[in-house]
Amino acid sequence: MRVLFQGDSITDGGWVRNADPNHLMGQSYAYLVASRVGFLAPEKNHEFFNRGISGDSCAKMGGRWQEDTLDLKPDILSILVGINDVGIEANSPRELAYHGMRGMYGYLLNETLQVLPKVRLVMMEPFFLDSGNMERARFARMEEGLQDYRRDVRELAEQYNAVFVPLQSRFEAAAKRMPANYWLWDSVHPTYAGHGLIADAWLEKAGDLLLK
Repeated sequence: MRVLFQGDSITDGGWVRNADPNHLMGQSYAYLVASRVGFLAPEKNHEFFNRGISGDSCAKMGGRWQEDTLDLKPDILSILVGINDVGIEANSPRELAYHGMRGMYGYLLNETLQVLPKVRLVMMEPFFLDSGNMERARFARMEEGLQDYRRDVRELAEQYNAVFVPLQSRFEAAAKRMPANYWLWDSVHPTYAGHGLIADAWLEKAGDLLLK
């Protein structure tokens, strides 16, 4: 099976566009998922691709959808996007940014299923923690906006029969064990421990698609 991870910097992880297998997947949760599945089920010989791009909003991701998603013809498409849209919203008129994200996300899912009707979708919940290094007013705007985005991703996952990977509650639970900046160093981007948490959540919800 061909497995594609799509999204922003959280997925990106510094992957490179060449055939070097040492850097092909970057160093994010996508790498951890691929490494675990590859180790547990080598006989299945799954192919993994990372096309996350740092800084992408849903609209920017959509601008490269043909080349970086549809042309790869994945059997499983995993998407984690939204935190940059929330950041845009925090500095822009709310309605413009908010409706733009949900509309684009739905459009991309429709287009994908028209071109690849058998693809299995995995949709990951955007997340956010207070790591203590963000200006308080901006943090409050981000926190408020992300509540709507999380709801929308969950609803879209139900609508499109996707596997939904909840992450916010996992990070909140993890922050009771160790401080938030142990998991998300700047409230947004994961540390190695945070990427491990995401990979574990992904495998719990979607691992059977690859291991059974």
